[in-house]
Amino acid sequence: MLFEIEMFKLPNFLNNMNNRKLGIIIQARVGSIRLPNKINLPFYRNNTILDIIIKKLLQLNNSIPIVLSTGDNKENNILKNYSDKYNIEFFQGNEINVLDRFIRTSEAFSFTHVIRVCSDNPFLNLNFINQLIDLYEVRDYDYYSYKDNFNVPAIRTHLGLFVEIVSLSSLKVEEENEKNINIIEHVTKYVYENPQKFKIYLKKIPDFLNKDLRFTIDDQDDFDNLRKVYVFYAESDLEKTIEYIEEKEEIKNKMLANVKKYTK
Repeated sequence: MLFEIEMFKLPNFLNNMNNRKLGIIIQARVGSIRLPNKINLPFYRNNTILDIIIKKLLQLNNSIPIVLSTGDNKENNILKNYSDKYNIEFFQGNEINVLDRFIRTSEAFSFTHVIRVCSDNPFLNLNFINQLIDLYEVRDYDYYSYKDNFNVPAIRTHLGLFVEIVSLSSLKVEEENEKNINIIEHVTKYVYENPQKFKIYLKKIPDFLNKDLRFTIDDQDDFDNLRKVYVFYAESDLEKTIEYIEEKEEIKNKMLANVKKYTK
């Protein structure tokens, strides 16, 4: 009987899957408070952080459209150069209300689900992104991402290696029910903190990552520290990079200092 019930549900499930459209939205703006214009500064071999991120994302399935989504302040107009350079889409929306910007961007390009990419994470790992895309293709959820050993979503860590996939429908529910700008600014916080309202899938991160590591860039200390690490990372892999950090006390201590400074 269980088999027959599952078979009965299957056509509706497939119909929902077929009606979905996945897009990549890179969240970016020039006016960072802690390090203004950080995404435009040379980071590795004359590539900016945004150059590095876009080049990585272009290696993914080329059927997934990429949109660089920024605020509507004039200072962000310079980011249009990236969309022209890499032939990706460009959208400008609400500077302060990032949730609204994500919703309007998704609607503009008819996305039902989006891969949310933060522009301060040059260490984004393509293997982890592809694993999420594979999950998205076979499981119908509102939110897909990773979690650590304490069940904390990866976006709440300092790792800066992961993305999230979130449904437009869940973001619209958040828009209707959440008015706290501090929560709205983080776009997906309302979704992953309300598992009773949304279908959530969190995949456990590899054990070797459950350490006080920081690969995201907020301020000048992060920028300078991680530039050194990226030189090694670009020619190696993630596990070897972590081993390298463990051997470099100065690098590791600076990471730990900023983990404490920017508690999530």
